[in-house]
Amino acid sequence: MISLLSPVCELNVIRRLGIWLILNISFPFDFLCGCPGEAKELNIKSLKLRKRILGADHPDTTKDITDLALLYYLQGDYRHAEKYCQDALQILEKHLGLEHPDILGALQVLGAVYLAQSLYKEAESICLRSTKICDQHLEETHPNNLSSLNNLARVYQEQGLYEKAEVLYLKTIRIFGNIYEDDHINVANYYHNLGVLYTLKRQFKKAKIFLEKSLKIREEKLGADHLETALSLNNLGCVYKSIGHYKKAEILLKRALQIREKNLGLSSLCISDSYHDLGDLYYFKGDFKNSEEFCNKSLQIRERELGLNHQKTAESLTVLANSIYPQGRFIEATNLYERALKIFEKEHQKNYLNISSVLFNIRINKLLEDTEDIGSFQYVCRIYLLIARGMRLFLLI
Repeated sequence: MISLLSPVCELNVIRRLGIWLILNISFPFDFLCGCPGEAKELNIKSLKLRKRILGADHPDTTKDITDLALLYYLQGDYRHAEKYCQDALQILEKHLGLEHPDILGALQVLGAVYLAQSLYKEAESICLRSTKICDQHLEETHPNNLSSLNNLARVYQEQGLYEKAEVLYLKTIRIFGNIYEDDHINVANYYHNLGVLYTLKRQFKKAKIFLEKSLKIREEKLGADHLETALSLNNLGCVYKSIGHYKKAEILLKRALQIREKNLGLSSLCISDSYHDLGDLYYFKGDFKNSEEFCNKSLQIRERELGLNHQKTAESLTVLANSIYPQGRFIEATNLYERALKIFEKEHQKNYLNISSVLFNIRINKLLEDTEDIGSFQYVCRIYLLIARGMRLFLLI
């Protein structure tokens, strides 16, 4: 087939189509099935063509490099995403300097990559650098400024600095509300982030309101099977789980899992999050077999993708142990709790609640190791489950 476009025009068309496929990974029509792979292929083709025409070290090549980084990030491949971000930054900084606004795209993706891996110091450093550049060169209403504020808020949120995060989220919503309609897709993103923050603050009524707003907009603007829709479904399901509405939570979490499996396969970190949340749900429902099954799936992915000593690995270990001890395997559960405790203690600045919870579980299991009567053991397990549920409901007040 003979191309009627000039090489430069052609590569721009290729790049834009690649971006469209990245942002519409869940587009329902058959001819776009397998969009992640197709998007990657188009972006790689665009990058090769741009390098051939402009040279490998030309600043314009960084557009494709950053797009590829974004694609890898969305697929949960953080190693490749970080590499492409660093490659783009190296070229841009060489030609434009350290504070040029054009480096913001690569910085923002890199910050998100670090945050996804719980590398909070690195993520905060990148986000502060982005906000400094925005303050110096851009208007308050510029999209890059809003993104930088939002990303910094997420970093504060993940470190447990909820008040700082809330101030920034509300600021971005205020600015955005002066520019766009209430149903704009970016407003949905800010609603979602604020909903997650209120979930972490255990203000579940507020969390439910903002997450439902986010879900409604994302379903209307992106479609029922989009990955961002799945994220809203999953986090709203976690809220329902926290307030004890387990049937509603299960419906939402399963729907989120189906969307993620359809678009990402079975080995993505996003899939591990769904497995983890379903495992935790089944534990609180008292369905310990299903809980163990999903927790094991989550743990396997996180150990492989994040390593044995990552915080999310510890969270999977904890919920897996929770599902095991009511089945009478309290020595095995204690070993899992102790593994998790060692990881949490390394991240002590964020995980006081996790540490105290795991220590409590270890003490309970040590007690159960001395309980030979299976009837007494099951009674203690039931009491402990009721205590755990009661503590969760108490925190809702």
